[in-house]
Amino acid sequence: MTTLPFLATSESNAVNGTAFIEVDLKWLMVASVILSFIGNCINIVVIPQLHEISTSSRVLFISRSSFELVVASLYAPSIHPAFVGQWVYSEWSCKLVGFLLVYSFGMIEVIVVLTTADRFFIIYEPFSYPLRATRSLTIITVVAASVFFCLFQIVLYQTAGDSWNIIRFREYGVCMVDYSEPYFAPYTIAAMLFILCSAAIIVFVYVKMTCTVRKHVRQIGIQNQVIGQPHRAMEGAALIRSTAVSCVTAGLFIISWVPYSICEVITAVSGRPVSKFTLTVTARLTLCSTWFNVFIYSLLNREFRRILMKAVRKAKDRVIDQVSTSSVGLAEV
Repeated sequence: MTTLPFLATSESNAVNGTAFIEVDLKWLMVASVILSFIGNCINIVVIPQLHEISTSSRVLFISRSSFELVVASLYAPSIHPAFVGQWVYSEWSCKLVGFLLVYSFGMIEVIVVLTTADRFFIIYEPFSYPLRATRSLTIITVVAASVFFCLFQIVLYQTAGDSWNIIRFREYGVCMVDYSEPYFAPYTIAAMLFILCSAAIIVFVYVKMTCTVRKHVRQIGIQNQVIGQPHRAMEGAALIRSTAVSCVTAGLFIISWVPYSICEVITAVSGRPVSKFTLTVTARLTLCSTWFNVFIYSLLNREFRRILMKAVRKAKDRVIDQVSTSSVGLAEV
């Protein structure tokens, strides 16, 4: 009986299949970097023009997109090493890239928590909070958190078992802190607990906010029927959309990081590393967290779509005008 080639199962086929999937994961890294560059540039351009969200929310959204753009910039030079399987640049550049990657991802998580708190106070103190949470105060808060987290990282790596050698070229193709080292287990477990606590707090806060928003929307509907103010209904819809956007982006960020954190904790505690394939998949999932925001904003925010399409049409008209001008100039020559 002849076995069909594509149904044959052997160790070599399994190895080749795994290698093929690993190549696909490398191309997923390339696609994620490109999408992150495009998506976050769009966010930085469009978000300042969103008038239905508060000033503090705009600052936090732009700050998150800026750090995600930094992550994409750091992953870009890692593409070639990921394909060849080794870091081809200097050792100090690997330390710098790894330090900045952990710093940027950590700041994104901090901003997610700050955004959750910002949405909470906007809903529960809609009149007094926007007056206190000014643009300058929000910027100062983000800068202070950035400086504190940077200093914390420097002290942590300086006092680690191998000092800065804890940052190394990882098996999934990026220079990153090796959280799986046994002496780094307390920090790894603490980081995992911080993510899980953040997830629990975010879920609790958004459940409370959703109930409160629905209550506000019902009150706005009653006022609209009694007083006859259509713009109040629009305010209620905007409140629902902004809350939904914050909830989805925060939830997806936590979901994208939990599997990778679990893998590192398992390795640090048990001393047995998880498979390279599993670690690579979870690492790529964390990178995907840097570009899905633009799609969420486009799907759930009507004003975001309107401003984005307006910018696209304006850019298209500008290109057409330049092409027409060039054609006229060539014809005259």
